Amino acid sequence: AASAEKTDLPWYKRAAQGLADPMVGAGQLVQNVLPDAAANVLRKPGIEAAIPALAVPSQLLRAVGGTEPTTTEAVNQMVGQREAAYQGERKAAGQEGLDWWRIGGSVANPMSWAGGGPAAGVGGAFLKGAGGGAVQALMQPVTEGDYGINKLTQTAIGAGAGGALGSALFGVGRGISKVIE
Repeated sequence: AASAEKTDLPWYKRAAQGLADPMVGAGQLVQNVLPDAAANVLRKPGIEAAIPALAVPSQLLRAVGGTEPTTTEAVNQMVGQREAAYQGERKAAGQEGLDWWRIGGSVANPMSWAGGGPAAGVGGAFLKGAGGGAVQALMQPVTEGDYGINKLTQTAIGAGAGGALGSALFGVGRGISKVIE
């Protein structure tokens, strides 16, 4: 019996997967929000030259569906297949659990920095953190199941975790300030 040989999945490929995740997730979100006909018009090359305000959604749609007409169902399947292929590579490389390089790649993407900055008071820190967490969740791909339900769940968890983390970090910052003063 032939034994399965482990393949290599280096850190930079894992980080690149994470770096692409917000772009894929945002493109998938645009595809799922717009009717297919509108998404397909935006997907066409050159649309942003005619209407510059459409450059970002146009680029996001191309990132997940290319330039040819497609459907929301096909885009969601492609996103799921992308994830399944990546997880298959991880498994073949003997990797399991939390993928810190992928998380790092996602955090390194400038799209992930939306909603940051200082806040006034613990309530402000909670709201800013909740907003940032919700934005982050909106930009993550949904790789299986019902898109709407999973996206709502992701967004609620992101907002809750972001709010809690924002409040906690605000408290830590105030504590450090008092020690330094």
